[in-house]
Amino acid sequence: MKTTRVILADDHDVVRAGIANALKDMSDLEIVGEVGDGASLFAALARHQPDCLLVDVTMPHFEPISSIQQIRATYPDLVILVVSAYDDDIYVQGLLGAGVNGYHLKDQPLNDLRLAVRRVLAGERWVSSSLVDKLLRAHHSAPNTPALTTRQRDLLRCLQQGLDNQAIAQQWN
Repeated sequence: MKTTRVILADDHDVVRAGIANALKDMSDLEIVGEVGDGASLFAALARHQPDCLLVDVTMPHFEPISSIQQIRATYPDLVILVVSAYDDDIYVQGLLGAGVNGYHLKDQPLNDLRLAVRRVLAGERWVSSSLVDKLLRAHHSAPNTPALTTRQRDLLRCLQQGLDNQAIAQQWN
């Protein structure tokens, strides 16, 4: 059985430790690196050439959409599972569109995290069940939403790209 090499990327040490602990019983996984920011992540990807990346996309020096697109372009076979506290449907859609294989919420049970890892490694998509409901509600309610102003559409495009408030403000200055 082939061992799957995994990098954990989260800016909180305790979260990385918790994820590592949750995955330690999965004997076919080996955590080859842990990082806490975007710059360290890119260096670790180059150094370790992992099979799987578990990443929180709200880390220092990490623009979510553009960074995921860059990672996907450089490592097309890398399995990417976002593990995040953010459940905004536009944000999730943007990351799925950028090429992540799954999106898992941090407030879900550890068994669900292990299942998410198994599913994305098996070539399936994973989206936490509470997010699926939210995405479906947003999709079904869309026809009843009022028209957006040009400025609101521009803001939504920035959010879909994964830009944070500071990056959006810099674009509009």
